[in-house]
This record gives sequence, structure tokens and C-alpha cells, in this order.
Amino acid sequence: MFKIKFIALCLTLALLGAKSYAQPSIAWQRCYGTTDNDHFNDAINTHDNGILAAIDYVGTDGDAEGLYDLAFPATLMKFDSVLNLEWYSSFGGYTNASAFLSVYQMSNHDYVAGGATSSIDGDFADNHGNTDLMLVRTDSMGDKIWSRSYGSPGYETFESFMPTMDGGYLICGHSPSSGGDIPGHYGSGFSNDGIVIKTDSMGNVLWSKNLGTSGDDGMAGNPLEIDRGYYILNVICNGEDFDMTGSGITGRKRWLIKMDSLGNIVDENIISGETDLGSEPGKEMIYQNGQILILDKANPLTNYFPDVHGIGGSADGGIGIFNTDLDFVDLKIFGGTLNDYTHRIIVDENGNYYVLGLSFSFDGDLLANYNNGSDFDYWLFKLDANFNVIWSRNFGGSGNCETGCGNFLGNLLIKNNMLYVFTQNQVPDVFPDYDIECGHVDVTAIAPMDAWLVAFDLTTGITNNLNNADKISVNPNPVNNSLIISTTFEEKFDLAIQSLTGAIVFKQINNNNQQINISTELIPNGTYILLVTTASGIKYIEKIIVMH
Repeated sequence: MFKIKFIALCLTLALLGAKSYAQPSIAWQRCYGTTDNDHFNDAINTHDNGILAAIDYVGTDGDAEGLYDLAFPATLMKFDSVLNLEWYSSFGGYTNASAFLSVYQMSNHDYVAGGATSSIDGDFADNHGNTDLMLVRTDSMGDKIWSRSYGSPGYETFESFMPTMDGGYLICGHSPSSGGDIPGHYGSGFSNDGIVIKTDSMGNVLWSKNLGTSGDDGMAGNPLEIDRGYYILNVICNGEDFDMTGSGITGRKRWLIKMDSLGNIVDENIISGETDLGSEPGKEMIYQNGQILILDKANPLTNYFPDVHGIGGSADGGIGIFNTDLDFVDLKIFGGTLNDYTHRIIVDENGNYYVLGLSFSFDGDLLANYNNGSDFDYWLFKLDANFNVIWSRNFGGSGNCETGCGNFLGNLLIKNNMLYVFTQNQVPDVFPDYDIECGHVDVTAIAPMDAWLVAFDLTTGITNNLNNADKISVNPNPVNNSLIISTTFEEKFDLAIQSLTGAIVFKQINNNNQQINISTELIPNGTYILLVTTASGIKYIEKIIVMH
């Protein structure tokens, strides 16, 4: 299944009260896979109103049968505006495997995908040995323009990359060695450094840096470019020497740095990666309203912000908030009494946040867990612009390794009043398994996985708070020109019509029975939320459809 996005439930849930979450429902789902462990790694909205996804087919049967003649290649899937599959495009070699982990679309509609490869021929004949980082640029139809490999003779690990405002690219990862494109290494061959590589528009290396200590270090999450030529990066550090000499913090650390276009560090902040906000790879960082938001696990017993408290467990879902001077200014914590984790975050046009993660809990901000707290479910929740929870829900199946044994893969998108989750599921022997209704079954395999696209309808989950004796009707629905609201209320009421993006398109107060003129100018065709509130606090929420 895929992922969905926004609905006007911010105000709705504020009316209905905390924890009585009106959750969006799953509209449909699809599984793409083989009889092996397949998964989505990333997905983006495209300029033609479609979606591009990066998928790993690990097997060669099922949906991958006859798709390519390469050995476990990196594959792109292009969907049109209604999620029909338009094309596949695969890259790799005839030896070993390749995988795209991150994708972008350029302003000229070309695509650029980044990941890792162990291939030494085909598209990655320039491999430096073992596993390299790589970039591939294609045209809008997925045909290759160029490909590049980056690394040393060792085993590099890809973390993320981004196009930069100067037309080049910034690539982040981990490396246990030096040589080739990697200028140095601090520790032994059994420990990693963080590595950053800057390229020009054709993917040619301009400079590269290794960062960290003699401990096992690496890059955490995606980079940001908040001003032209200034990059925000997170480094995980587990030592006290080299770049962490004199930090005054023992144990695991998050090193937040601002780097200029030449690779010079111009600002930094070092915080504990254990006591407050965790420091793990694979999490997301965004820039919103002049603040840097970093997702990671949060310590529910943090002392950094005395007024911040979690519900319990050793890890809650966290959003760390930093200013552009890299000061740690706030920490938001979500979850229940077991362990919960945040991984992906997106923002709609009204400043509401949608967060995707993993959860064990079935209390607090979580209303259920399909494994009674013994394993992960997927966790999806919405926050308003002030980080108040609007709704929260778990989804998934009963599998004991349903989400990749805690390894989060995929992404979250919002599009046309739908929230799409691109990830993976553990294929059950029998359907349905809670929310899982599709998959490529192989009874001989141990915990086979499919790439799972889940679509959540943000126009669902509408709830009302009427007493049984109260009556209200809205007619006609769908409505053309006039909407008639009839009630048995003896008191007057306020009403508002709100778009699914949160905008109030009509509002009146102190009404009895009401006829509303649905003019084309004020209220175009579409789906809306009708909000009715009486003076005594009775609330009514109804979805209406306008069809002129």
C-alpha cells in the first residue's frame, strides 16, 4: 500500500478532544514483489503529477520475472497521476547487486537516484572495489544520461544525497577505509568514518571529507542546504579523539555541522546521542519555518528540557528542533509506554506535519498494536503546526518481522487528499492479516517481504459528537447550488465549511436552520468538511461534496 497525506482534522480533533482520534482509513493497497524480500526504499512526487519510486526486487520471479537481465539491479518505478504503473528502469551490472536508496527530480524533469553498488561492470564499471556509493542521472523516461561510482577499495555504505543549488550533488555515507575518492580514515578497518563527497553537475568529484573518530562513526540521515553553498549535516560519533577531541561528551554523540561549499566547517554543535535525542542513521531532517527539525528516538526521561516528558519506555518518537545557529531549542516527544520511533516527516500547505515511524506501544498516543507490544507496527500520525497530535494510528500485520526487523525502509507522500506510504510488509500465509491484504506467498520462505504501497484517504475518519436526541441533516449531498442544514436544536449554532487543506471557505454564526448558497466563486467543486458547533458545545462534523 501507499502513503497518504492531509485532511482537515486539525480543527476537527481539537473539537472532539484529545485521544479520541478520528483516523484516516486505508483506501487501497498494492504489493509488488517476488517470493524473496522485496521493498520500496524511497518515493517522490513528480512534476507531471505522478510518483517515482525506488524499489528493490531481491528475487527474479513474480513481478520481476523478465523485467531485466542484470544481477539484482537498482530499479525505478514511475506511476502516473492515478497510480497506474508507466515504466520500470533498472541499472547495475551482471555481477553483484545495486540499490537506489534516494531519488530526486531536477527542474528540467530529469531524475537523479543515489544508492550503493557492488557491481563491477555494466553501469558501474568504475567501481573502486567491494561496495561503492553511486549516482545515476536519467531523463524523464528513465533512460540513463550518466552514472558514477564513488568510494575506496573498502565497503562504503550509502546514507543519503541531495542536489545542491549550484547544480552539483552532495553525497553522504560511511567508510571503513581510504583510497580512491576517500581521502583518509581515522580508525581501523573494522570501524567507519562519516564521509561527504561534493560533485559537479556531471557527478565528477570536486572534494571529499572523512569525519569522526577512531570509533565506529557515520553520517546520520539526509543533508540540507538552507542557504546557497551552506550544508547542514549530522555525524554519529562513538569516540573521543580526532574530530571529537575536547567535546566533553562521552559515549555516543550527534555532531551537527554547517559546512560551506568548499567543505569547511563554519559552525557546529555536539550533543549527546543517548540522553536526549538519539543519533541513528536513516532518519529524516527538514527545514521548516526557519527551524531545523530532526527525527530520531527521544529519551522520555530527558533532562535537557525540564518541561518535556515522555510517557515511558526507553525510547519515544522524537522531533528535535534546532535554530540556524545549530542551537538545540526544543524537543517534542510522542508515543506510549513501550518503545516508539519516528523516521519520516512531511509538511502540507497549511503547516501540518505527517510523521511515519515504528511502534511497540498500544497506549498514550497509540491506540493499538497488532502484536500486543511484542513487535513493531507501522505508526502514522498527524500534528498541527504547534506539534499537537491531531490523529494517530498503527497499521500493518501480525508478522514478527513485518517491518524488516526494525529496519525502516521507504517514504511518505501526500497527494490529492491521499497519504501514500511506500514501504514493505511481511507476506502472511493467509489473507487478510490485519491491514495486509496482498503479497506474493511462498510457504517455503522464512518471513518473505513485498514492497507495499498503502493509500490512506484523508477525507475519512470524520467523527461527530452529537447526543442521541439531537438531530441534524444536510441535504442534498452532493450539493449543486444550495445546501440546507436542518436541526432539532433549540439553540443557535455556528457553522463553517472547511477545505481539505484547512482553509475556511464559508463561515456564519448564530444560525438556526440554514440554507447556504454554494457559489462557484467561493466554493469550487471538491470535497469539504462542514463544522457545526452549538453554544452548549455540541459538535457535528460532516463531509460534503460540491458538484456544480
